[in-house]
Amino acid sequence: MGLRCSFFVAAAFGLQTECGVSQLALLRMASYGPMRDVCHRSILEVAASSHSGSFSAMCWVPVVELLVAIRNQQQKMVVEAESVFGRVEEFTRESCEIDRAQASPKAPVAATRAVQEVLQGISTVLQNTSADGKMLFAAFYVLRRFLGYSLISHAEEQGTVVTNLINVRDFSGLVVPRLVDVAEARRGKGDEYMRLVVEFVVDILNTVWGSYICGVRSETVGRHSELINCFSFFRSCYEQCGASAEARMHVLQGVKELIARTLLKVGSTRRGPMGFHAHTLYLMARIWLQLLHPVVRALSDKDSVGTETCSLAVHILRKLVVLGCGTGGSTVDVQLPESVRNILLLLLVNVAYVGGMCSDVDSAQSCVAQFSTICATALNRDGTIPSEIESPPLTTAAHVAESNSATEISTILLQQLVENVRQRPNMLVLHALERMSLLLFCHAQQTRTDVISALRALVMQLAPSQLQHLAVHLADAVLEASLGHATPEYKPSLTEPIGVSHVLFGLNASIVMRRCSPTAFRATLPLVLNFMSQEMLSEGPLEHMDAIAEIVLQHCLVPLAVSPRSSFQIRATAVRFLMHAVSLCVTRQTVDGKKSCSSRSSRIIAECVSLLLFALRVPVRFIVPDGADHAGRQWVKEEKSGALSAYMREGAAAVQTLWTAEAYEVTGSRHISTIGVTEEVEPEELLRTMRGSWSSPLGELATDEQLVEYCTLMAQLLPPLPKVLGALPPPALGPENGTATRHSPPQKQQRQEEEQDKERAEKQQVGLGVWTPPSADYRLLKELVQEAVGIFFAILWRVNNVVEMEEFATRATQKGRDAPSISKSNALLPHAAIRGGLNAFLALALWTDISELRNVFGEVLRITATVQTSTLSTREVQKTADSSAETAAMQRLSPQEQQHIRSCNVGMYQELSSVVAHWVRTILQQTDAATSVLTGTQRKELQAVAGTPEVFQGLVRLLAVTAGTVIVAVRDYLVWYISVYEHDEEKIVELLPSDASQRASP
Repeated sequence: MGLRCSFFVAAAFGLQTECGVSQLALLRMASYGPMRDVCHRSILEVAASSHSGSFSAMCWVPVVELLVAIRNQQQKMVVEAESVFGRVEEFTRESCEIDRAQASPKAPVAATRAVQEVLQGISTVLQNTSADGKMLFAAFYVLRRFLGYSLISHAEEQGTVVTNLINVRDFSGLVVPRLVDVAEARRGKGDEYMRLVVEFVVDILNTVWGSYICGVRSETVGRHSELINCFSFFRSCYEQCGASAEARMHVLQGVKELIARTLLKVGSTRRGPMGFHAHTLYLMARIWLQLLHPVVRALSDKDSVGTETCSLAVHILRKLVVLGCGTGGSTVDVQLPESVRNILLLLLVNVAYVGGMCSDVDSAQSCVAQFSTICATALNRDGTIPSEIESPPLTTAAHVAESNSATEISTILLQQLVENVRQRPNMLVLHALERMSLLLFCHAQQTRTDVISALRALVMQLAPSQLQHLAVHLADAVLEASLGHATPEYKPSLTEPIGVSHVLFGLNASIVMRRCSPTAFRATLPLVLNFMSQEMLSEGPLEHMDAIAEIVLQHCLVPLAVSPRSSFQIRATAVRFLMHAVSLCVTRQTVDGKKSCSSRSSRIIAECVSLLLFALRVPVRFIVPDGADHAGRQWVKEEKSGALSAYMREGAAAVQTLWTAEAYEVTGSRHISTIGVTEEVEPEELLRTMRGSWSSPLGELATDEQLVEYCTLMAQLLPPLPKVLGALPPPALGPENGTATRHSPPQKQQRQEEEQDKERAEKQQVGLGVWTPPSADYRLLKELVQEAVGIFFAILWRVNNVVEMEEFATRATQKGRDAPSISKSNALLPHAAIRGGLNAFLALALWTDISELRNVFGEVLRITATVQTSTLSTREVQKTADSSAETAAMQRLSPQEQQHIRSCNVGMYQELSSVVAHWVRTILQQTDAATSVLTGTQRKELQAVAGTPEVFQGLVRLLAVTAGTVIVAVRDYLVWYISVYEHDEEKIVELLPSDASQRASP
């Protein structure tokens, strides 16, 4: 009794040394069997008194050990143990509730000190406890009792309510770091200790979540940083126990279990009509962000990728997605409020993105598959409970962002996610589409292919606005992945969209992420462009196809084709899919109920094709000498019309801009991104970066390789064009077209320009595009097509005239240039696109300027006859010195080179024969009132063109024994001509060639 009284007195007066001496004496006396219970009961009585508030941590260690032993036996001194628990709970309640009431980090010193000393004592016991399962379980029970306390409240509807709370302040500040240290010290000695630690933490944090997030305390919780730090155990433990695979896997399992319990708590919580407060939603997001950090690390760390830990992380991600989506599983489906479900799934989308970018191929494939599951849930909202987020969304929660400089960006990004959940109903789908687009930067080809396959399955379910959002971000990803950055010294920042998910979870994107190079992306480019030009344009509603086509064509395919930074392979791929997309647009609109293509599509097609023809053109002065007498030389003269000259200046500026513009400046993707930190750029800096250094690579003379590339690109661009033009509405091609701004009267032109400027400003304001092709009409397109045809004829002249080209090359050499090879490339085929170009010109001229057909048709017939002569008849030997030099030059060519020249001429004649046949057939059809779509005035004008001497004599000259299929066209023309002018015999005889008249005179 004396020792007991001494212990009481020392505790009452706060004498630390005397308390320790008295307690130690009691413990030594307890080693004597008959006195054990008496001494232990005395220690517990003092600990249960109010004087125990002066105990030090060392005095609490024996008390804790006694409580652990009593918990194991559960027979003796249970009442005394409960008295101790009650006293500690009283200390905790006083400390925490007064702290919260004052909203201050300073609580009454006595209660706060008492609680902290208790927790220090039990932490010491935990650190010294052996890895015995029964002892550990008992020790965690005691710790659980020391951390918890209860409050009784009275509600009008529910009556008396008992709320179980946790001392989050000291749990986050004292217990969590000690638990992490203990787990690290015991790693490698069996996983029993780690399993019990994780189970204990999950149980504690589940109570914290239920009380402070879902319970009545959610709106009055004191310091949010303490609450959030409670959930940092898993992140800290994963980082400190990284060398132990067993510890990592226990941490991951604990994360999955805790998140599952939090969802069940939210699903079972009854809320008011306004749903969760904005700051409560933000707290949920911050906590889940903390919990998911180990999963992200397991998916991205180099030492875990491809291991069992990474596989477990993928499995956990899949289970959480299933639970969050409510798509089945072993547990009962959780009915979550829509806002809560969206926030969790948004975080899981970013986890899946990190896994897709950084994991091995198999794990990345599973991560990509989660996007489809999440998007399907977002597009089918039957399983969600509609809810509203209390306004204002984040101004109320401004104090929540208690972050330092290291987490400032992550905090801003998380705030954006929570804010956009309220403001953008389609936030989840839009964000998932953005992340899927960015996965095209992944270094693994298989992952990029999987993304495209997932998008193909998803595109049929998307709304028009979602399709447009996807198109913008796909265009951005394609441009950046194909062309790279504008400057070699470009340094990516943390706020770039590709690394936003990593920054959100506090990862270093530059360490864990590998991007594919532009060279590697070439294997994926056809797949992406095929998806954009096929599925995206064919699956969306017809009334929204113009908007989607505008994004795909003007902000992706055209920049790819005309950018000075594009390689020939990229240009060829882009041109091919551009014409495929254009053909699909006009075909679908004419098949799906419309008589013709819309005026907006007509304008888009005119602008895109015109810029391609301008940007890819090779000026004739680089192909042949100035005095070259080639067909169509008047079509390629340097003096252009006023409208075309103005367009070429604008086109040059547009192409120049692409030399120095980043992908997001072309597409405007960052203006509509769901998440991101926009960096302000000074206007002076923007002007400096936009000041380019691009110049024409042609020099004094275009090489065969450059001409081969030009002919190849035109062979993909021009052949589909006549069919496209045939599907356009006549007003779109004629002078009344609303987009014909450059050829309209001044007043109408000014009005149309203002309307287009307003439309472009609106697009830029909503982020649908920063860079756009210059405006163009079909008169401009006709001039550009005509110039392209003239370039083909110039290339043919270059192939045939070896002597002149050698002299031209010599002059270039004298100026210090290297003379390129002349007519050495067998791949140079000037006739490859001549048919498409001329037939497109005919379609354009019929609606814009029929009178121009007279000179053009006559020139086509003249060059056709010339090529026919050189191809089908034996060349006569000329007696001039020049012809001798030409013959000698031809003899110097190899047989393969001579064969190439003959092939070019034969091919050109075959193509021109088809052109002549098509022109004759079209002209005869359009002059017939029964089959023509022209007006009466236009038919008379076309008939006058067809009856001119140039056309009649040009067709008759083509009559030869080996003329081929052109004979049928000439026959049809003569039949038509005779039927029209059958009463004007003198005109018929007058129009016959002189040799034919002489033969007819006898």
